[in-house]
Amino acid sequence: MAQAAQPAESGPPTVTLTPVGRYDFVAPPAESRALFAEELSGIAWIEGSHYIAIGDEHATMHRLEIDLDHETGRIKDVHFEKAIPLRYEDGSLIPDSLGSDREGIEFNPEDNTVCISNEHTGADQTRPSIACHRLDDGKTTRLIRTDGLDMLKVFSTQRLNGGFESVTRRPDGGEIWTANEMPLTIDGDPPSDTTGAVVRLQKFDHAWKPLAQYAYRLDAYQQKISMPPRLRGYAVNGLSELLMLPGGVLLALERTFAGDSAGFPNLRIRIYQVDVDGATDVSGMDRGLRQATYVPATKRLLWEKNFGLTNSNFEGMTFGPQLRNGDLPLILCADNNGGDNEAFMSLRISGLAPREASARPR
Repeated sequence: MAQAAQPAESGPPTVTLTPVGRYDFVAPPAESRALFAEELSGIAWIEGSHYIAIGDEHATMHRLEIDLDHETGRIKDVHFEKAIPLRYEDGSLIPDSLGSDREGIEFNPEDNTVCISNEHTGADQTRPSIACHRLDDGKTTRLIRTDGLDMLKVFSTQRLNGGFESVTRRPDGGEIWTANEMPLTIDGDPPSDTTGAVVRLQKFDHAWKPLAQYAYRLDAYQQKISMPPRLRGYAVNGLSELLMLPGGVLLALERTFAGDSAGFPNLRIRIYQVDVDGATDVSGMDRGLRQATYVPATKRLLWEKNFGLTNSNFEGMTFGPQLRNGDLPLILCADNNGGDNEAFMSLRISGLAPREASARPR
């Protein structure tokens, strides 16, 4: 276990979250399985009522329209507009056989592209990557690999299915962030029922130059699942999403699937506000964090909910257009693990300065 120095006490929370409601709906049929909107793992706001989502089953993006109540932030309707197959740089389609494990998505209005975090690099499951695509036709414009730039090579020690689960860009065009979902093998063991674990927040500049890494402490889970027998002994907790709000506030979503107080399956979603001020840049610790001394990022719990074993695997989040009272909506999408039954959740973000809350991602 890493010997983490204790960070200084931080000030009061910058933002608060107020739950608004859940919206369950059925995804429309598609002309082929590869274009079907299922297992939605990431979502990003484009403009107005328009959003873009990615699933972790197919190499396809989905443009959608979300109709919000501008007083409360409640979701009134969701309409899928267009499926956009992802393509290589030469314009050829990325095969659906390589569609799995795309997890996070962010939108860059400066060049009308999206960047998608991937726990693979092509067919290589040992290294995560981030690929940028044109929004209109899905063509690849850039691939950020972890086997080239020195600062990113440490992510090649990822655990299977524990790589880049998130990606977010500062709305004013500043920095970009991603993180590994589960601890790197050189950084420590996964969380348990008694101890947390550590992952690395990776910071880039606006042009994808790696700048720094910060340790983020994951929570312990309550206990392993004891019933039903098919899930007995299972438990996992990881960092599923990052979201940078106007003004530079960074949110993190931790998702736990483990046993509740009675040992039955439970999905627990927690959203934290994260602060890296005063944290150690651990990018030079490429031999791992197990025995290193460092100051981790601080985090402050903003919202938590337990869902049991339901269609509530919320792992993507984005904000949207400012509400009439100055708050921002926060929209969560759930990975339904296959099929057409979808679930979104909406909350309200309060506490941002009016100028920050009204800032558009342009």
